[in-house]
Amino acid sequence: MLIRDAVKEDFSRITEIYSDIVLHSTAIFRETPITVEDALSLWKSRLEARSPTIVALRFQARGSLRTGRLQIQQVPGPHLRSAIDKL
Repeated sequence: MLIRDAVKEDFSRITEIYSDIVLHSTAIFRETPITVEDALSLWKSRLEARSPTIVALRFQARGSLRTGRLQIQQVPGPHLRSAIDKL
């Protein structure tokens, strides 16, 4: 598993995972999914504050890189929240 700082290209998948959690679980107190633009805006503000957003990637047997877990340290909304989802 590889853990690294998130990059812009990660946010379509981060948004997909987070939005699925919003729609299908009670783990997050939010009723509407976020957009990629919301996630990117938050990420940029976190970068300015020097607060990391990290992703964890898992290697498949053939050596290709596949997203295994993505962690969002903070998401748009009135409260501080975190979400971790395993594919």
